[in-house]
Amino acid sequence: MAAKYRVLVTDYARPSLEPEKQVLKAIDAELVVSPDGQESSEALLANLATDVDAIMTNWAKVTRNVILASPAVRSLPATALASTT
Repeated sequence: MAAKYRVLVTDYARPSLEPEKQVLKAIDAELVVSPDGQESSEALLANLATDVDAIMTNWAKVTRNVILASPAVRSLPATALASTT
């Protein structure tokens, strides 16, 4: 059975997205991760965003075209975590 929600991750700096996966699993959401977690082209992000409910971004440029390609998006948080290690 498919998850109720889908969240696009445009890019990330950490070696793993396990914390995000666990938190989102609790609300029946799955991650759609841009290849290699690297900043991707506008065309690729727009294609990945067509059926997501939220977009999580770090450094990637989420352009107007990407947002317009994702009519269901209601949240576009920027991720930022501080680390003392």
